[in-house]
Amino acid sequence: MSNSKISKILKTFQELYEKLIGEGIFGDGDGEHAENEAYLKRWLKSLIDLKLIHVVREDDFTTSYEINEGITRRYCRANYGEIDNICREQLLILLELTEDDDTFFIYQNTQSGKTYIIIKELFKWYSEEKYTVVPFLVLSNNIGMASQTVTRIEKYSAEQGKKNQNI
Repeated sequence: MSNSKISKILKTFQELYEKLIGEGIFGDGDGEHAENEAYLKRWLKSLIDLKLIHVVREDDFTTSYEINEGITRRYCRANYGEIDNICREQLLILLELTEDDDTFFIYQNTQSGKTYIIIKELFKWYSEEKYTVVPFLVLSNNIGMASQTVTRIEKYSAEQGKKNQNI
């Protein structure tokens, strides 16, 4: 959840093209391939000019795009329309290059360590004082598993409270 610790997302032109134009998110899906490429390149260049993204050269054959430091998903949504009048297409590109820092979602089979992962994430977020953590836990329709999960979270919380008191 920490914006300062968000992992960098690098996407090549081809990955962005497949996601944004190939899946019909924007652009003229019925247009010629060259027209669609030029369309996406124009929007990428405008974001580079606005200093919101930059080019990363991974090797002689691969060029990727990366969001600039300090630009987060929350920032993009909150300032949509105010960041030098960015348009919908530019916003969609920015959202492709930012990690979703608002939501933590885990979907795994039982007995795979989900509770431990959830607990670690909750306490990592809680340790960052600039956030208010509001956990919302959805479990399958199994009262035994739900009780076990909540008990583990409560136990870990109590243990963390004791450790923090000793500091």
